[in-house]
Amino acid sequence: MSNIGRPIRYPTLGDIPPEVIGEHRRLLEDMIMLLDLAYGRQGKGTNARFVTIADLVAAGVVADGVIK
Repeated sequence: MSNIGRPIRYPTLGDIPPEVIGEHRRLLEDMIMLLDLAYGRQGKGTNARFVTIADLVAAGVVADGVIK
């Protein structure tokens, strides 16, 4: 069964625990920002996000994952 066209729920990441400090904290903050940008949770109104197969299907570029 194909998942194309079905809404996908992406999990959210919790807060970074306060005991995480220094380079580890900055690394986690950068990773969270990258994921938020990738899934469109930040950068609203920009083109700063990854394109998904579902986006391509909705735009008519592909049909069921097959490039036209």
